[in-house]
Amino acid sequence: MGRILVIGYGNPLRGDDGFGIYVAERLHYEGVDEQVTLMTRHRLTPELAEDLSETEFVLFIAVCSSAPYGAQICRRIRPARSVTQSFASGMSPESLLSCTQAVYDHLPQGLLVEVGSSRFDHGASLSPEIAGLVEPAAEVVQAVIRHITLTGMLPPNIL
Repeated sequence: MGRILVIGYGNPLRGDDGFGIYVAERLHYEGVDEQVTLMTRHRLTPELAEDLSETEFVLFIAVCSSAPYGAQICRRIRPARSVTQSFASGMSPESLLSCTQAVYDHLPQGLLVEVGSSRFDHGASLSPEIAGLVEPAAEVVQAVIRHITLTGMLPPNIL
């Protein structure tokens, strides 16, 4: 496992929900630093805690239904205070951090890169507006990776 784990997640058969996977695939196509491990998942599950336990930084990439359409958000994430949700539809990044800390006594620094959308119709393509945000999101992730490899820290200007 690399020092930096990047997980793009969502369902590419549900329109814009596949955004995180498209960004991770773009990063794979462009190439990433040797310290980076890329993963794509349909959803976050407790089994990923083992992977998080072996890394220093984790960057999650996803779509957010509660953000305004097309809004790009990049924020630090902390462990959830409690993990009481059902895992049937997947975990939140915060819950996955909590699980990792509870089971493995390890807490990687976490960052979430999201884009707002509410278009989750059945279909294997992103809406044109959200598709246009894949490259900018990949650039943000690459910039964060560069900063981590140079300084050993997340960028200070992230919320």
